[in-house]
Amino acid sequence: MSHNSSVPEPESAYRLPFQAWLLGVAGLIPFLTIPLLISIELISYSQGVFYFKQYSALILSFLGGVLWLNALMERHTPHMLYVAMLPSIFGWFAVSFLSNNMALTFLTLSFVSLVFYERLFLLIPKDWIKDYSKLRIMLTAVVAASHFVMTILD
Repeated sequence: MSHNSSVPEPESAYRLPFQAWLLGVAGLIPFLTIPLLISIELISYSQGVFYFKQYSALILSFLGGVLWLNALMERHTPHMLYVAMLPSIFGWFAVSFLSNNMALTFLTLSFVSLVFYERLFLLIPKDWIKDYSKLRIMLTAVVAASHFVMTILD
């Protein structure tokens, strides 16, 4: 039986896998729970901000890994290999050398900058662009807001 190309494919064929959304949202748990635990005094600010910055740098590094793989697979932007290393270096720099509020600000700017960079250079299947952009912007907005909350909890 031949496939009729005029029959539209189910909408799910144009969506990111549900697991991508689920795991992306699950990745927000530490960003949301640590400020909550500090505000209800289950952990101290100094303990919470230490964990928060570590997790933030870890996730930033993970996003750099996405760029690294994309650069290797697509070979369209040689500079992306270099840019892919920056999130790890920026995360390490923030947690190692900056004061808490400076680190939180620097990490926030790194997350936001990465979304803009991805929109310009990340090559993903064209059917996923809308959903991937929505997911990344939503996750980054929550991450940035949680960083802001951490700065006012100090």
